[in-house]
Amino acid sequence: MRKLEPKPFDEILSNYFNEKFGQKEESFWDREVGTYHASDFGKCLRKVYYEHELGKRESENSYPHFHLGNKIEDVVEYSLKNHYGRDLIKNSYRIELNFGDFRVVGQTDPVLVGVNGEIKKLFEVKSTKSLKFREEDGPAEHHVMQVHPYMAGLGLDSCTIVYVQKNDLKVLSYDVCFDKEKFARGKNRILVLHKGLTGGGPPKAEPFCPDWECDYCKYSNECPKGGD
Repeated sequence: MRKLEPKPFDEILSNYFNEKFGQKEESFWDREVGTYHASDFGKCLRKVYYEHELGKRESENSYPHFHLGNKIEDVVEYSLKNHYGRDLIKNSYRIELNFGDFRVVGQTDPVLVGVNGEIKKLFEVKSTKSLKFREEDGPAEHHVMQVHPYMAGLGLDSCTIVYVQKNDLKVLSYDVCFDKEKFARGKNRILVLHKGLTGGGPPKAEPFCPDWECDYCKYSNECPKGGD
């Protein structure tokens, strides 16, 4: 079959997508020493350190993927409102945990509330290319760590992590219970990061970081694989 030449309409759409979804949205997620994100609880600390020191580095398609993930979250929220009732699903809550010299902030995904406004259940939506590893291994550990500040900030003892497969919207969910030891470990990791950013230098490399994460890291030149 002969490949067709691009049509003007193709260019129009491509330009629109790049303009609409190819730009970073300014928000409170911008890096600031002393203020860390809930997702940092489970991230490679060296990567977060370099994001602060050198600025966040994104590939060309990072922001479109981010927006597409938001659209999947919108679909999940719409479904939850249909099931529970529109007034009982709130879009998100901002959380802030103060630990003296530093704080951890985050913005949740949809939350189920009671008729009097009390928070009853928290959902965390994750879009994924494939559910294969989640079916085999359960929820990703860094996602489990991420929801602990949310649970602590909202006073909840559990959270439902919802994985949605991008190509067919197949869903797999897990209920995660609050674990005091995981929360304490996450807090201590952020303390290590904070000390590094306030004069201590890059945190030591963490042995649990998978090889593929190092292979695709945007800071591999500053943090050679197999470093200290």
